[in-house]
Amino acid sequence: MAPERKNTPKGSGILAKMGKTTKKGKKNKKEAQEEEEEEYVPFRLPEKYRAYVEQNNIPEMLKEAVEAAFAIQGVPARVMSSVLLGVGPPVLNSDPCVQTKPPANAGLLDNCVIFLPQVAVETFRLQPNFNDDHGPNTLWAGRYWQLRAIMRKQLELERKKREGDNFKTAKSPAQMQADFEKKGQWQKFLYLQRKMKTWVLLSQSSFSLLDRLEGKNLRGVMVFMHGSGGIVWHNIRFLRMVAGLNYIAIAPDEMAGNHFRRRTTRAIHTRHEDTSYWQNTLFYEGKAGVDGENLEFSTKVEDVLASKEYYRTLYEKVYHVRRAELHYILSRLGLLAERLGVVIMGCSEGAMTVTRFDDQRYGRMIVGRIIVSYACEYCYMHTSETDAKFGGQLDVPTLNMIGTHDEFFGPPAHGDFVGSCASKISAQPDGWGKANVTGNAYESMLQQGMLSGLVATFPTGEHDLTLTHNMPLRDVMLDFLHRPARCFDMLHNWRSDKYLSLHTGHMRECGPNGLPKVTDEPTVPGQRLLWMHCAQSKHSAVNWKNEDPHTVAMAKRREFAKKFSLTEADIELEETYLRTVKVKPTMAAKKPKKLFSMQSMGAMLAGADSDDVATMMQDEDIYAGVRHMSVVQDASRIPPCTICASQDHGWRDCKHKCETCSMLCCPGSNPRIGSSCAVYSGKIAGAENALGQPLPKYLIDAMFAKREKMIKDGEIKDLEC
Repeated sequence: MAPERKNTPKGSGILAKMGKTTKKGKKNKKEAQEEEEEEYVPFRLPEKYRAYVEQNNIPEMLKEAVEAAFAIQGVPARVMSSVLLGVGPPVLNSDPCVQTKPPANAGLLDNCVIFLPQVAVETFRLQPNFNDDHGPNTLWAGRYWQLRAIMRKQLELERKKREGDNFKTAKSPAQMQADFEKKGQWQKFLYLQRKMKTWVLLSQSSFSLLDRLEGKNLRGVMVFMHGSGGIVWHNIRFLRMVAGLNYIAIAPDEMAGNHFRRRTTRAIHTRHEDTSYWQNTLFYEGKAGVDGENLEFSTKVEDVLASKEYYRTLYEKVYHVRRAELHYILSRLGLLAERLGVVIMGCSEGAMTVTRFDDQRYGRMIVGRIIVSYACEYCYMHTSETDAKFGGQLDVPTLNMIGTHDEFFGPPAHGDFVGSCASKISAQPDGWGKANVTGNAYESMLQQGMLSGLVATFPTGEHDLTLTHNMPLRDVMLDFLHRPARCFDMLHNWRSDKYLSLHTGHMRECGPNGLPKVTDEPTVPGQRLLWMHCAQSKHSAVNWKNEDPHTVAMAKRREFAKKFSLTEADIELEETYLRTVKVKPTMAAKKPKKLFSMQSMGAMLAGADSDDVATMMQDEDIYAGVRHMSVVQDASRIPPCTICASQDHGWRDCKHKCETCSMLCCPGSNPRIGSSCAVYSGKIAGAENALGQPLPKYLIDAMFAKREKMIKDGEIKDLEC
């Protein structure tokens, strides 16, 4: 017999709490209008529930659902049981299992710094501790041994939660031996233990843990080789960019545990620590002593010329160490990297390693290489001209980004630039290097037969390009990673964008005969190269964050939120909703109150399952709707009022409207100037608001439509103005 269903009133349930009703429980026109005119009041998560969310480190994908569940009566039990209680609590970054010192036998793979994108953070249920450039933390960064420790602790907690009272801790070796000897299976157990240890050691010596991310809509895997100073300064910012583009970024850290160069590593960052974009040192606490030979260096022209043989030998040893690191990491990436493809990227010293690196043994797994702040020319870092050539596959698309004022590998002196170390050393009688240094890799790509290549030079850019060209770097990297095999068409693709086409210039190009604007003959069939010049962006390290449209909109939203005495946590919660819910700009212009309602957004998330929420969070069009919605809502409440010219409120809060046509935009709504109704009189063209500003076209059209409707209904002849 089917269970008896309980009778529920019309219009009850989730839809009613979202401001909607079923077909049987339709709202009348008056109720709908009252709800539309209701003043916006943001939702505050109760303190006890916020503490629960904070304590259990609920990931972003689940956090919105929990907060939405608490916002609506009747939903918490279902959401909590289905979403949260099905798994064990996530492990915080402050957990002792990751805040301790690294394992005694930690090697290069364990000490690799990994930046995981948002989809990986949600899959592994990690606590995000980094962001890309602004906004809330959505990325996770730490060392591989820390990631394994967190996952191991999570599995233990899930098992304990699943087994409940039946969960048993591991027995001591003496107890296990006694139990197995009673059963006569001790020797079989020892054999099984040896096999198990072998399997564990093999799995720990690879990145097989990342194979769980297959099918999670990742773009690919990037192996990043840092510069001579370690993972600091622009190296960290490049890793943020890559993870923000939905790549898994793996950076082998030579400074952690190396016998030739060493730094003291620091503990993993928690969510409350400052890991903002322009922080320069986030993974080290200081230098550590080195026993034996030291490979640390800081290139100075005088020192190199005074000790030529020493520095030649030093640079060659550094290359062989870094090459061995890159081989070690690439050979242990696992199935995920083979299926998605790997991009190898290097900066400064790491770029020199990527240039000379022979990647032919990895075949089609290597889908691109990026060389930053290195010119790929014969210079002081090579013992011979042969060492300066590309050592890998010439059919792998290659991107070279370097500044025209790079103090180490840039061009000779020009303008206010005194010249790079490479040009100064090669110009000396006792120096070595290319006679005519160009400061970029175009000539090297052309002469060596690189099939697909792009060179982007940045005027006035120094060794750290992020300080002056942070935004152009992102544009170039995004386009290259989107389709590396067509990188030589980048200028052609940017013609439709006014800003990009205006701030980039064509320098030289190589391609097959018959192509327009080809300045150099290819050295091999099918060769396509492009050298473009990227103008300096106004978004520098000092002011670019303040001019970002999304940041401006959020700053205005914070000012508006102060009227409701919101805390920082409330504001951060609201910004998370704005980034999560997909809103069309046209809808935001029509009903900003409805779309800005925290209750309606919370209900949408509470009624959706985790996959739907994840899809909304990964939507690429999300920021366009959020920006438009934020600007529309804020501008409507900022004085002066365009209806009555009051300095106390904006037009959204104004109570005046035209008594004749009931339109807010009609000049008849302004009691101070005593204008007649423009809809009734027909004087709509050229109408102005209370501030003397002409009305926009869409309001003029709305007034014309209103007049036609009133004439059709026969109302206009009975009205007196």
